[in-house]
Amino acid sequence: MKVMKYLLIMVLSFFLFFLFGEPFDVTWEEIGEGDGNFFGEAGAEADKLFTAVDDNYLYFQAKNESAGEWLTWAFIIDTRDGGGTGCPQGYQVGFGHENPPDFAMIGDFDGNWGELRVWDPENSEWAGGGTNLPDNYYVSSDQTVVEVRFPRGEINRPNAVHIQYYITGDNSSQHASFDSIPADEVAGSWDDYTELSNYISVYMPFGDPFDVVWNEKESGDGNSFIGDAIADRLYTSVDDDYLYFRATHLNIADWKTPGMVWAFLLNTAAGGGSSCPWGREIYFDHPENPNHLMIGHFGSDIGQFISWDGTQWTGYEVQRDGDYYMAEDRSEVQVRFDKTEIGEPATIDVQYYISGNNDDHGCFDSIPSDELAEGWNPPASTSNLSNYVQNVSRIKDWILH
Repeated sequence: MKVMKYLLIMVLSFFLFFLFGEPFDVTWEEIGEGDGNFFGEAGAEADKLFTAVDDNYLYFQAKNESAGEWLTWAFIIDTRDGGGTGCPQGYQVGFGHENPPDFAMIGDFDGNWGELRVWDPENSEWAGGGTNLPDNYYVSSDQTVVEVRFPRGEINRPNAVHIQYYITGDNSSQHASFDSIPADEVAGSWDDYTELSNYISVYMPFGDPFDVVWNEKESGDGNSFIGDAIADRLYTSVDDDYLYFRATHLNIADWKTPGMVWAFLLNTAAGGGSSCPWGREIYFDHPENPNHLMIGHFGSDIGQFISWDGTQWTGYEVQRDGDYYMAEDRSEVQVRFDKTEIGEPATIDVQYYISGNNDDHGCFDSIPSDELAEGWNPPASTSNLSNYVQNVSRIKDWILH
């Protein structure tokens, strides 16, 4: 009898795991809560919303005061311009956000299915339907907890994500939003239509800050092309293996994915490239042009080490995780250059600049100060940089000036 009872428990446990998955092993941070206003006849009340992040995934957890197996849950996120204006499953839930969502994790409280839906702007439709992703969601057996994870690579590794969670029903022609976090319009009857328009913003750092002692080398002059991008100070540091640079900012606005561009350019030897390797309207007219850059986006987790090989820039294919850090509020960027990769020259000259999110954009600001864009398109946007912070480090002995 005891054996049969044990086997029954094992079978039931396996069934519940198969049906509902298992919770994610992350540390949750609360980011929002419901307001207690919900469509009571549906028996669905959202309570709190949490988030977590690691190198590969962005996680969200919703806790509910109540929810039935027949209901549908959805987490919608905005990471870039454009997006869908209605529920991916066709329920009576419209998206009236200033910038509508690009991605959604949506499924049922019964734990039978969960999908990652992606807005396809070319065809004006939600793609990804019909593909169950059981590894990317978890629903507790009592429906009080729903957890999802978005692969960061698939959502463009953004710095900023705008999130809303909502609960709806199982009838696409009648059921609207029964509750949401953040609070928003809720259904007043079974045959209703609701329009959601509120987000909670979540910001994520890229990488980890370097554990070094920083030395200030130069400050900005306070002039910039736009108030959205103001460079403040430039710092440097060194250890046995790397030369480090850090730029701080008075302001870097959230420009969605991919966002503005940051770049640290180094001159280590005669010769070098004459223009921005990412194709911005920025040209290099220094006494000796740069040989190496660390360049990336403020809006998405992309960073590259790019070098001049004598005829062209190389290194585009390699993502340099671990060699850069950006604060979640974009107030600073830190990079490191491997000494062996830059040839251990006697001295180094450096310049830091900020540009925009398309090829027509020139230099928005730089340290040391230099020629800035005077418009959004060439020729007004064309910028010619020619100033370095010179002799930053005597690398022979790796002692900072």
